[in-house]
Amino acid sequence: NWQPQSRRSLRNVTASALQDLPEAWPQELDLEGFTYARLGGYRGGEGSDIVKRGAADFVDWLAKDPDYSPLPYTQLASVLKQAGDVEKAKRILYAGRARQWREAHGLTRFWLSLQWAFTGFGYYPEVSGLWAILLVLLGAALFGYDRTSEIRLYSRPERLIYSLDMLLPIVQLRQHHYQFDLVGWPKFYLYFHKMMGYVLISFLVAALAGATN
Repeated sequence: NWQPQSRRSLRNVTASALQDLPEAWPQELDLEGFTYARLGGYRGGEGSDIVKRGAADFVDWLAKDPDYSPLPYTQLASVLKQAGDVEKAKRILYAGRARQWREAHGLTRFWLSLQWAFTGFGYYPEVSGLWAILLVLLGAALFGYDRTSEIRLYSRPERLIYSLDMLLPIVQLRQHHYQFDLVGWPKFYLYFHKMMGYVLISFLVAALAGATN
């Protein structure tokens, strides 16, 4: 039975296994440098196996340390990966990065905001695909307002292909798309459209390479 303001320090403690009961912890922990090789559990027949707990339970446990550090999150994620629970480990790492984002300021917060928006902090690169679909659809609609005869003669599927071609960096799906220029405000949107293509591919490559993890 812990007092309301109780605190347990596990700083730089090394254990062969982490095993507990859910009610065993005080409200505040110091987990910096706490390392363990695997997860165990008491009362195996009563559903207290720590490995089977949900990611939310682990996130709440890590949040008991009031001072954010990435180490407790990476430590737990590493052990979960070794136990074969890759998806739960990814959710733990995401929660750690989200906590860092909430506590960050200035340029660090801005950079983390971009990572969250485009790749889910690098753990969900498929978010970039959703952005690409949205931009292709938006571009196909906006480019249709161009006053040049080229775009106005395009069917909807052709405008989608044109929008995709303008979004993809370096790659050219059809050379003719680059042989005419837009007129009016759609031309200025085109600059933004192309820039977003480079932004998305940069964050996607970084996420797949693990540069943001």
